[in-house]
Amino acid sequence: MGSRAGFEAMNRVITEHRLRPVIDREFDADKATDAYDYLLSGASFGKVVIAVG
Repeated sequence: MGSRAGFEAMNRVITEHRLRPVIDREFDADKATDAYDYLLSGASFGKVVIAVG
């Protein structure tokens, strides 16, 4: 964890440059175990998302 000033500076850069995370794959909540297995497999490149709702 860094300082509050560092956190705010990071958020300014993210907003200014419109940075977005790389999402590899999205799973429905009822497939959370599949998502976990996929994450553990090492095949992902980016975020593995579990969609809720």
